[in-house]
Amino acid sequence: MHFLKIMDYSRRNMNKTRFIGILLLLSGLLLASCARYQPLTFEDLQTQAALFAQATLTRIALDTLAAPTSTIPAPTATETASPLPTDTPVPPPTQAPAPNATPLPPTETRVPTVGITYITQSATPRPVVYDPIRLSFAEGTTNITQEGSAAYNSVRRYVFWAAKNQFVSISLSSAGKVVLGVSGANGTVLLPFSAGKTSYSGYLNDNGDWYIDAAANPQAVNFTVYLEIPERLSFPAGAYGMTAAGKIPAGRSHNFLVWANKGQRLKVSAQPGAGAALAIVHVDGTELLSASAGAASYNDMLPKAGDYIITVVNLTGSPLNFSLPIEIR
Repeated sequence: MHFLKIMDYSRRNMNKTRFIGILLLLSGLLLASCARYQPLTFEDLQTQAALFAQATLTRIALDTLAAPTSTIPAPTATETASPLPTDTPVPPPTQAPAPNATPLPPTETRVPTVGITYITQSATPRPVVYDPIRLSFAEGTTNITQEGSAAYNSVRRYVFWAAKNQFVSISLSSAGKVVLGVSGANGTVLLPFSAGKTSYSGYLNDNGDWYIDAAANPQAVNFTVYLEIPERLSFPAGAYGMTAAGKIPAGRSHNFLVWANKGQRLKVSAQPGAGAALAIVHVDGTELLSASAGAASYNDMLPKAGDYIITVVNLTGSPLNFSLPIEIR
């Protein structure tokens, strides 16, 4: 009975495979015992079987204690995977709109006239340019003097016609502040306002109209403009001189232009000598004889090459018919 209880216990606590293995092992032991030893009694068999069963159960108990216990968690509600957090775009900081920019006043004003760079002032109205006044020479003269005026921040314009390569001399005189500008209708600028000058002399590069501009700045001014275009004298081929002639209005003058080399002798005289005076000056401004000296003749060596302006001045109160013999050797 004790053996059967043991077997029943083993059958309940072991799986089928292990139970069969134990029986086979037990049978082998019994057979071996029968072959090698004397026959056992029934009581001996019961004792050995009980010991073997006890050892087997002990082994099973130890294996059961040593085996790791795995706990299967109870099923839970299905977990729904939460999406990974995404970066929520942060709007840029709102900046207050900039106040409407107030445009700065112009720093320069310019006179819209052909070919001239005018004097400018900050934050001042554009200068007013008056309609041009045409300058014309009186008969028998090669120069003109014109009185004029210009209001504050304005330009008085004069115009004259001249041929290419003619020499001109222009000047402004005033007790106030006035600046001269000279330009051509073709766009050529001979003297800009920015030069700040009141006189100009030089050769023209084209036929046509030329402008004389008088700028009043910083206040209204009265002025006198002077324009001179000398008459060029050319000697006949192989000649050393010639005689010029003309009629000069009272109180006026006539200008001639003649070319000579350095070291040549210039001999000239105005006839009649009474009532006339001569002035001689190089085109670069070098003066050889002033009209204020009252001399009607000149005879001397020339200091430099180039064009010389010879002016005959009528000192009388009536028109003067004159002749001017000139010799250059």
